[in-house]
Amino acid sequence: MSLRRAAHAVYDTQYHLVWCSKYRRHVMQAAIATRLQQLLQEIALAYDVHIEQLHVDTDHVHLLCSF
Repeated sequence: MSLRRAAHAVYDTQYHLVWCSKYRRHVMQAAIATRLQQLLQEIALAYDVHIEQLHVDTDHVHLLCSF
């Protein structure tokens, strides 16, 4: 747990996001899973979001992030 500090606040905001492919189809195989991880890392860097955990399975994604 890392606390962030602002001028008048100390906070730690975390979100646990889970999303599935349509009909839970196994579409996130090797190349797609790798590209998805790269895209999520790039987006996190652009928006100053810290990814605590990221797991891409064949039919769903778990993402724990803080900002």
